Amino acid sequence: MSVKRIIYQIGRFDSSIDEKVNFKIDDKSYSWELSSFALKEHFGEHAKVILVYPVSILLNESILLNEKALGAIRSKESLRSFYEKLEGFVEGEEKEKEKEKEKYIKNPWEYLKEHPHSKKANDFIVIPSIGEFLGEKFSSLLGNIVLRILIDMIERYKNEPFDEMYLDISSGYNIYTYALAEAGRLFLTLMKLEDFLKKKDIKVFIAISEPIFGKPNPDKRYKIFKDFQLDVKG
Repeated sequence: MSVKRIIYQIGRFDSSIDEKVNFKIDDKSYSWELSSFALKEHFGEHAKVILVYPVSILLNESILLNEKALGAIRSKESLRSFYEKLEGFVEGEEKEKEKEKEKYIKNPWEYLKEHPHSKKANDFIVIPSIGEFLGEKFSSLLGNIVLRILIDMIERYKNEPFDEMYLDISSGYNIYTYALAEAGRLFLTLMKLEDFLKKKDIKVFIAISEPIFGKPNPDKRYKIFKDFQLDVKG
């Protein structure tokens, strides 16, 4: 019987979002933009990737206010529809840019569905943010972020039960990777309580790749460590 797996990873937004990285899993090589995509290929057809985007992710000043970085996205035909969603944040009158940001914050799904990684993942969710980005302030309780992810995990498990869940923290977005891991721990606790008298024993793992600093080295294969199993008491 095939093992059904679900993989969560915090989404990325940078000027090299379409560049592939060489990963290594159990001595096998995979070339993908995200480590979660490499894990999905490694596990096979019964694995799904869910990306987790903080709502502030597209309000990245280091990209939007950097002509070179934005130009790298603008110049690629494969990223054309994605760039068209971004240009309203930086083009035109200040009033128009503010309106565009408000539209995005109210309905980030409409913008994020054009993200090239969203098109390769099985699905994505949007979570609250903490901090100030492109002049917009976000203030959310950490518990709210954890709860948003936890609810998604529970709903997916109820709709389509899986055997193993992998929390890929390779993207390294500080508080959000913590929230992802905490949601996974709470999910595992709830499932152990629910299945206390059943034979079902779901497993949750933390996965992480070797650090990638700046642009990935095309001559290096970055190893993905995937067997850090979480253990909780029900």
